[in-house]
Amino acid sequence: MHYKSILYTNSDELVSVAFEIVEDLFDISLKEFKDEKKEDFNFKKDGITYIGEIKGVTNNVKNEHISQLDEHYSKYLDILQEECRTEDIRKILIMNYKRIRDINDRNEIHIMQDEMVRKRDTLIIDTKSLLDYMN
Repeated sequence: MHYKSILYTNSDELVSVAFEIVEDLFDISLKEFKDEKKEDFNFKKDGITYIGEIKGVTNNVKNEHISQLDEHYSKYLDILQEECRTEDIRKILIMNYKRIRDINDRNEIHIMQDEMVRKRDTLIIDTKSLLDYMN
């Protein structure tokens, strides 16, 4: 039941459980990550930096959710540029969209947002997929 809560929660509760699943999925620890009200997570694994945002919303995925992650990505790139460094960076948007609907009644992500994430090289993972991973 603890993991199933990601299907209907938002905010800190969603982030906490999503962290546990991401830690298991990537075999990492996010305990050292300090939330500075930027991205919801940022970690390195096998030479790749992952920047992520976690959202629980009552509507479908919107452009603003994707843009918010892009903003975090851009700010991270600015920091790298100031430090004369480069990194291989991947963006992950974990979405609990339409969270007040039954999981079987949730529509797919709209094609416009699906096309947008493809163009921006962003991965969207819905919470149902995360939960399926844990089973």
